[in-house]
Amino acid sequence: MKVSTCAVALVALVAAAGCAAPTAAQAITDVDILNFALNLEYLEAEFYSWAVFGKGLDADLRGEGGRTSIGGQKANLTGNVLQYATEIANDEIAHVRFLRTALGAAAVSQPRLNIGSTFVTAVRAAFGMPNLRPNFSPYANDLFFMHGAFVFEDVGVTAYKGAAALISNPDYLTAAAGILAVEAYHAGTVRSYLAENANVTVEAYGVTVQTIVDAIAALRTNLSGLSAENPNDFGVIGEDGAYNVVPTDENGIVYSRTPQQVVSIVTFGSTTGRGGFFPNGLNGNINASLAAGEAVAVGDSTPEGMLAGPAASSPDAEDSPAGSPDAAMTPGEEDTAGAPADSTAAPTSGASTAGLSVAALAAASLVGAASLLLA
Repeated sequence: MKVSTCAVALVALVAAAGCAAPTAAQAITDVDILNFALNLEYLEAEFYSWAVFGKGLDADLRGEGGRTSIGGQKANLTGNVLQYATEIANDEIAHVRFLRTALGAAAVSQPRLNIGSTFVTAVRAAFGMPNLRPNFSPYANDLFFMHGAFVFEDVGVTAYKGAAALISNPDYLTAAAGILAVEAYHAGTVRSYLAENANVTVEAYGVTVQTIVDAIAALRTNLSGLSAENPNDFGVIGEDGAYNVVPTDENGIVYSRTPQQVVSIVTFGSTTGRGGFFPNGLNGNINASLAAGEAVAVGDSTPEGMLAGPAASSPDAEDSPAGSPDAAMTPGEEDTAGAPADSTAAPTSGASTAGLSVAALAAASLVGAASLLLA
């Protein structure tokens, strides 16, 4: 599935009332870019570490004042998936350690991360069903874990690609290219597994793996501010029925995402930069600039004429500011925002996805994205 992209020079935020004119592009340093990447590595490392080892990052890797994540738990993983997850977990932890070492005293600490109820919100939005039951948990089994990994694995690959044009130091660029390659291996592993199981029916929801994956991909496209006609995100099976393990443009080159598009996905379209997987927002200058409506010079990942993504905040991901009482929450403790990730809950009448077609679920993701943005 190949779609061309057009160049654009700036990305700005759109306020709820309409497009806001961007201020002068802020000078973004290599340190800012690496710290932006570090936020994403914190997210992946926490998710995989909890799933494999039953704990989050050690305090020294979270940095001074670093927050513990909420919602993580040891996953019910077996066989090859456990081996995949263990290798990926170790890679992501190593990425955090590497970036923190490279940045030294300039490294941002780990922000608050929600790796529990956020997945419930994401899948409900993808289906366009706010009352979907049972609640989705990526920790329930091998298949659900791979769906959870799919939610943000591709985002990491495209984020590094998009950031490449902003990096001036050749040593940093080489390091970022190396991390991008590893993230691409991870994403390829996840996409291969889901493609091989594309026709498997997920009994809890009465739809196939392909249907769920397509809905998640459509949601990410919508949160990026793109459209079905001009996406940069695809499922694992193409329109011709062939595997789409490596989503690229017509030149066989991986897609890019701008910093704004990445923030929009991981915060579920928040214009404040707070929500979704990052209830208090990402740490660092790039997220602060985007939340303030400042433009950030970027590469060639945004379609022509598209200057910003969705325009409102996530409904269930707001968290208390740093330093508030929630700092006392223990690792893995669920927050009170959104439904708990209870994958065993009995289906609720009228809230099942059974009978919905792929096209219907893809269309429903538009409704889901709108519900996130307008709530």
